[in-house]
Amino acid sequence: MARWSPKAIALVVLALGQSVLGQSTTAACSYTRGEVITITATSNIVAATNCAVLVDGKRTLNNGLYIENITTVDLTGIEVVTRDIEIHEHDNTTRSYGPHLNGNALRNMTGHIRFWGRSPSKKTIASVGLGLPALEFLGGFLADGPFSSVDLNLGPNVVSDYGSSIRNTHADRYNMHFVSSGDITLSGTDSLGKNAVLNSNVTSTGDHGYVFIVRNVGLTSISLPKLNRTDSFQVTNNTDLTSITSSLVSTDLFIAGENSPRSSLSLPNLRIAGLNLRGFNSVNLPLLATTASDIYSSANQHGVDARFTNNTFAGLHLPSLSHVNRSLVISSNPELFDLSLPRLKTIGSNLEIDDNKVLLNVTANVLKRVGGDVKMMGSFTNVEFFSLEEVGGNFELAGAPDMDCSWFDDRFPGKIVKGTYRCTGNHTHPAVERRPSTATHVEDVEDVGGEVQREGDTESGGLSTGAKAGIGVGAAVGGLVVLALGVWVFLKRREKKVEEAGDESGKPEMDGTGVAGLGAAGAGEKESVVTGEKDVSELPIVESQARIELSAQREVEVRELAASKLGDTTGKSELAAAGLERKDVAELP
Repeated sequence: MARWSPKAIALVVLALGQSVLGQSTTAACSYTRGEVITITATSNIVAATNCAVLVDGKRTLNNGLYIENITTVDLTGIEVVTRDIEIHEHDNTTRSYGPHLNGNALRNMTGHIRFWGRSPSKKTIASVGLGLPALEFLGGFLADGPFSSVDLNLGPNVVSDYGSSIRNTHADRYNMHFVSSGDITLSGTDSLGKNAVLNSNVTSTGDHGYVFIVRNVGLTSISLPKLNRTDSFQVTNNTDLTSITSSLVSTDLFIAGENSPRSSLSLPNLRIAGLNLRGFNSVNLPLLATTASDIYSSANQHGVDARFTNNTFAGLHLPSLSHVNRSLVISSNPELFDLSLPRLKTIGSNLEIDDNKVLLNVTANVLKRVGGDVKMMGSFTNVEFFSLEEVGGNFELAGAPDMDCSWFDDRFPGKIVKGTYRCTGNHTHPAVERRPSTATHVEDVEDVGGEVQREGDTESGGLSTGAKAGIGVGAAVGGLVVLALGVWVFLKRREKKVEEAGDESGKPEMDGTGVAGLGAAGAGEKESVVTGEKDVSELPIVESQARIELSAQREVEVRELAASKLGDTTGKSELAAAGLERKDVAELP
């Protein structure tokens, strides 16, 4: 049996001790645990990676990194970093490719990664990016500075506690792919290309996370195709933004406004949310069933959790909305003329519809209860609340002079309305009793699409309200034209058959007792053939002007040819004087 020498035993003990204490056996580390390592040259990167130790079988770096003006930082072989990594880039560099942090093995970054760009002159500086394809967890990400682009190549299922924030950049693309992110922030950016796009596969921002996209010049599109839950969502003051799409299912508060006047919003899966929407050209909320918000902000500080103001859409259709927990406000939408709330049952507090200049028709015939006040001021010609059973506060309705108030006068004061009642319009009872124009029971409401657009706008994939109305009018006019054409064809065919019936035996036959065929040529005569048993005077008077083509190619105008001028039963006298024969009379129309 071989015996171990004292030297060999010492080396083994030393190796075991270093492994237990978490020290690298590959090279000496000149930094203490937790110390920030400053890297200003490529050689410093190797020194930093030498400080990685084995923890639970994974190469772990317990030091923070401060990196300055280095193009590429490669954390080769490191799987876990427990401290922050800060990367600084200054505008005194002339390269277009800026700092990129790479690490094919890095899976867990419990600290934050921050890119800082300093440019007093505010000129665009180099691009930045992450190349961490195996990454599964990231504490947080920040890029702040006038970078030309921000590229994040991360693992397909990254979770982030604190989320990602991009501020004050000049980038034209933002790909922030996280499965779960504490927050998503994009603010103060200025895309020089004026065509920036935010695209993120984040599915949730957690219980207290938010999406904050504010004051970004050049940002034209936001796409969050996998996001289903966030605490709050704010998209404001992005002057070039024209499209917001998301698979969002629920949020406590969604605020959007002061973006491009051509902006469209499509949230096809949204079911529950507090809403404050301003300045939209098109809104698509087909599944929104409940509006509710527990967040105190400028959007709901007065108890409002559904507000639509200063939009330019022509129609607002909320086909699934059934409950508004607090107040519903629809005001100052200058082009709104079509408002549809076919399933709305209850409003917890107030209903306010005001200053929508072209809104004439409001129907909510399933609505049963309004907990607070109803205040409606406008040019309404028709307002229908056929199922309303209770208004907890005051009821004030003012419409056009011909709007029917008599229906409300008979039912609302002292009965349905608990507070004061006032209706401005026509108080005379109509001759015909009013009936609801839409369903009064939810089960009778037809399922229809929820997208509404400004008239003439079709960019979001559907027909505008005006286009649909135009199609309806065109179809009606077209139907009338087809009907008229059918009647004309029928009459022409009938006339042709009558003429053919008169010509079956060639020329009209004269039996010496009367004139054949004249009765068949008229419309409304007593019989089609005149015989000796009928006096010729019974034939109809030809009142219209007719042209009779003679064999010699000449025409004779016959005006108001009365039966008396036909002379005796032989058909002679004045016919002969007019140069006509019996066969010519038989051809009169």
